[in-house]
Amino acid sequence: MFSKVSAKKFLVGMFIIILLAPQVDFICAKENLNNKYFVWKGELKLLSAGLYITYWKVTHRMEVKEYTVTDSNIRVEASCSTNFSEVSFYKDRVRSHTVDVMRSVTVSSPIVYLVNESWGFNMSFLFSPFMIINAMSGDIKSKLQELFVDGYVLGSKRDRCEGYFGGLFFDTWNIELGTYRDVYYMELYYQAAILNRGEPLDPKTGLSNSSVLEINVRIDKSLGIIWGLRFFWYFRQNYHEIKIEIVDTNAIPKGMFYLTLVAIIVAIIVVIIMIRYWRVRRRRRLIRV
Repeated sequence: MFSKVSAKKFLVGMFIIILLAPQVDFICAKENLNNKYFVWKGELKLLSAGLYITYWKVTHRMEVKEYTVTDSNIRVEASCSTNFSEVSFYKDRVRSHTVDVMRSVTVSSPIVYLVNESWGFNMSFLFSPFMIINAMSGDIKSKLQELFVDGYVLGSKRDRCEGYFGGLFFDTWNIELGTYRDVYYMELYYQAAILNRGEPLDPKTGLSNSSVLEINVRIDKSLGIIWGLRFFWYFRQNYHEIKIEIVDTNAIPKGMFYLTLVAIIVAIIVVIIMIRYWRVRRRRRLIRV
């Protein structure tokens, strides 16, 4: 039979378990992309005279209807949509769209490209929300570093463009939607002209030869999903910045880091209060004796 002290310790332990149970359940659940949706919001801003001017805002949504992995292939069916809003400039360039796609790649392929998104510019931005990194591909970290930091994504153009690209690669972590996630983070620099797909090579109407495209990207190590993107480059005599951040998904529990932190703090406070209560009661008994 439990003593009073043991019973109280048991109750405190049960209280902590109850607080943390939802988080533990999410941690133990196996992550996958089947029937998962992802929503990103972003905007294009122009830096002029030290001030940022918003040109447009955008919402991206990707619904993965099927994500099947066999011994040799990965098959993905998804619905991808891009919706522009509050467009004040570049109205002739941007267009909202929704497309259903099916892609099949070998299991060794590092990336599944679903839809090419260029936000109205005739450039290759290398990344978009509509791409899935194959987290199960062997040594995916080295493959990503080879492709983007070492420039092999340029294909046959890589050798003659040597010295006009580079960057940094980090295997790190971040808080995404309030939840701790292991991520790959890249900071890349490419001469914008290398990635040009039809913009005029004229500083007044398009790109200059000295324009550098700065890319920042965060990729979830487990899901292979893009959490956030940032592009910064010089175009038409002004600096342009596109920022895309995830705002909603049903693939991970949102706010889990903060919920766990609050639960631990509450549990610590309860334990301290109960310990003080037991000490006060013990002193009173000793005084009576």
